[in-house]
This record gives sequence, C-alpha cells and structure tokens, in this order.
Amino acid sequence: MQCCTACGAGLTTDNLISCVICGSPQLVPGEQPKTTEGFRISFTIFGCEGCGQVVGVAGPAEQCSTCGSDLQLVDGQAEVRAQHYATDLVWLQERLEFVQNLAFTDSGDRMAVDEFRQGLVTAIEATLGWADRLPLHMGEGDFDDPADSDTAVAWSNLLALANEMLDLTVDLKSSPAHPTLLSTHRALTAGVSLFGAAAVGFFTTLTAPTAEVARQRMHDGQDMLDAACEVIIKAASLMTPLDTDAITATSGSSLASVFPELADVAKRDPVMLRPLIPLVAVSRGMHDQQRRARRAAAVQTAFDAAAAAHPQWIDDFDFLLSTCSAAWRKLIVQHQRLTQLLDTDDRLRPGWVDDLLDVGAKMVEGPYRAYGNAVLDALKVARSTITVLDTTTAGRAPFGKVSKDLAVECPELAENIRPIIRNASAHYDYEVQGEVVQIRHIYGGKPPIVETHTFDDLLATVSNLSEHTIAMAIGVTGWVWSHSPVPDRERFRRDWLTA
Repeated sequence: MQCCTACGAGLTTDNLISCVICGSPQLVPGEQPKTTEGFRISFTIFGCEGCGQVVGVAGPAEQCSTCGSDLQLVDGQAEVRAQHYATDLVWLQERLEFVQNLAFTDSGDRMAVDEFRQGLVTAIEATLGWADRLPLHMGEGDFDDPADSDTAVAWSNLLALANEMLDLTVDLKSSPAHPTLLSTHRALTAGVSLFGAAAVGFFTTLTAPTAEVARQRMHDGQDMLDAACEVIIKAASLMTPLDTDAITATSGSSLASVFPELADVAKRDPVMLRPLIPLVAVSRGMHDQQRRARRAAAVQTAFDAAAAAHPQWIDDFDFLLSTCSAAWRKLIVQHQRLTQLLDTDDRLRPGWVDDLLDVGAKMVEGPYRAYGNAVLDALKVARSTITVLDTTTAGRAPFGKVSKDLAVECPELAENIRPIIRNASAHYDYEVQGEVVQIRHIYGGKPPIVETHTFDDLLATVSNLSEHTIAMAIGVTGWVWSHSPVPDRERFRRDWLTA
C-alpha cells in the first residue's frame, strides 16, 4: 500500500509514481490504518488494457492519453454507494434548505431573561461535542459496504446527529429572543445551521462519482465545520460583557469585531471607530450582526447606483455632511439614553416606558427619517428622477412616507418598522397596565383599536430601530470613506470624530 502525503489518500498498490487523486509524487509506503476518523470509502484505480498505463480514478476521459484505446471508467463501488445513500441525502438536503430559509419568530411569548440565557448556554454546550462526534461516527462503519450491520448503525447515528442539528436550529428560530440577548441568539443560530450544512456536506462524499469530487466535498465540509466552530465561539463570547472602559481610540480590532461592516476602515484608520464606543453595549447585545450588515450594504448599494448613473451626484457635499452630522449626533444621544435604561432596567419605575417610547420616537423622527430621505434621494438619482443632491432637490418627507417608500424601494431598511412607537409617544395615547402596555390607535371617527404589548415587545421594537439607524449611519460612513474625494472625506472624518 502507498500513502500520499500531499492529500492523505491511501492507495492499494505499490507501484505508482504519482498519486492518482491529486497528482503529487509524494508517495510513501504505508499500511491500512486500524482506526480512523472520517469516512472510509474507496475508488477504483483504472489502467488501460491496451498499454498498461495507469489512468487514475473514474473521470471524464474516454480514451487513453498514451495509446488512444477506449476506456471503461465505471466505478462499481461508487455506484453502489450512490444508490444506497442518495435517497437519505436528498431528504436531508431538502430539510436543510427548509430550515435555512425558515424565518425567525420575532414576537410572541418570551422567556424571562435568565431562563433564556440559560437556554442559550445549554445550546452552546450541546454544540461543543458535535465537532468530535461527527468524524467519530463517520469512522465507525465501512461505507463501501452499506449492508454491513456496523455501517448501518453508523449511518443511522450520523442521520440522527444531523437531524439533531437541524432540530436545534428550528427551536432557536421558533423562540422569540429576549431583546438584550438577540446578538447571541442570532450568532448561535447561524453557527448551529452551519454545523448542519457541514454534516450534510460531509455526507455527500458518499455519493461522489470520483475521488476528486469526494476530496473536494470533504474539504468544503471541513471548511464549513471550522466556520461553524468559530461562529459558536463568537456566540459564547457575546455572553460575556465587553469592558467598554478598556476600549480606547485606537482599539480598532475590538471595535471591528462589534462593527465588522467597518473592518476595512478600522484597519486603515482605527481612530475612525472611536465615535462608535457609546454604541457598543446596545450593538453587541441587541443587534443581529448579519442583518445589520445587510442593511448597511443596502445603503451603500443605493449610493453606488446613484454614482453609477451620475458620478457627480453629490453636488453639495456640505448639505450631505450637515444632514448626516445632525442625524449622527441625535443617534448618539438616543443610544446613550437607551444604554442607561438598559443598565438600570427598572421597568416598574414610573416613567420607564415613557422614556423608552420617547427614545424610539426620537430615533424615528431624527436619524431614521434623515438617513432614509438620503437613501431615497440616492435612488431617485439612480433612476435619473433627479441628477444631483443638493438643498433644492433633497427630499424632506415625514417618517410615514419615508418608511412606506423604503418598504418598496429598499425593503432591507424598512423591516419591522412600524409607526406604533412614534404615534404612541407623540399622542401620549398609551397606558401601562402592570407589566404590559396598552396602546390606542384612533383612525378618523372609527372606534379606537387597542394593542397590548409587553415591555420586551416594545424594547425589541426600539432595538430594531436602533439597528436600522446604526446600519444607515455605518452604510453612509463606509461609502463616503471608500468613494468620496479626499477633501470631502477629510471633512467628513473631522466632523465624525468630533460628534
């Protein structure tokens, strides 16, 4: 037997000069290992009957490259595996796709924060053993022999493990997160889902038609498994509060882990992330980082489209700068208020709900409306409805129209945006009843509609506004940093750092 030190393949022959899988000449004598982790499957090594030339494993070639003789590259073992495991894999792949596309449940009965936190800890602990159990079960059978009883048990264990991963993903997506633990919940769910995808990726090795395909699938599966472990570790780290007092103006790497959308900016100019320090507690605990990144990217996409249609579309940079500067300062103030509310979290204090609703209303009427109008203006430029952005062309639509227009033209920036917070605060048309809040909606002369919300429901709504406004600010900042002329970028930088 020969072993390839380059790709790890075991070759049941002693006379090859190069690996028939990867082509490497790094072959050494070896023995069949008695124990192993990972699938043990084999592929036939073919030779040409005409000239004796070793061709390799089954592949697309039809004639020998040496003598031109016809080749019959049909690997019986690969066909047996494909026939036996394909049905189970199709079912599992369909379930994986369904679970990955399953939407999160954002409303409904929520667990108390301590109970929810313990549930996350339990889920994290459950995932820690998967990276060990998966390759062990893969090594418990001879998957060239599907009829073998040990192999049947090993395959059953593998399917059970994969379904365990998918079941946990469904459980996490079906349970409304406590607002203060949303970041951990979303990161953990992403990691668990990746574990499931990695398992399915490994399993498809069994139906690979060639050794080359099998090797690539194993490689891809390992990459997903490594990524899943990293995401789970990150989710676990989010359970530990970050020492914001230790973050300095040059803590680019620490801040970039909380705001990866600005990782490139942090790498080149770490101090640019200093103004984000007051936002760390809320962003690290209450935001869906992947969703916020999509929202920030939507802003940059709108600005890119405007620049593609009319490269000089920002005719008056002073106007964009002043608009964003005012929005950013209001955003910082309201997030400082939100952080203080969360630090005390004295929900039964008279005025706590008033303060929370007021924070949400000011986010809506301040930064959300300002940034939203800027995005809608960029989309108008992209359609050539206007060709430049200045004081005469800029939109000044109220919140209601901004949210409705964004829902149509840039839906990422209007997800779960409802006027309930703004209207309740503006009209003071709500009443605290124990641990719930009743909000009245009056439409014309019709009888009022009364909605009942828990404190956590309202906190989740304000948190969503927080994520939207920060995503908008980050999107604009990232775009200006990457695309604006140096003089404009420098002015933006000075203003950003002195907010």
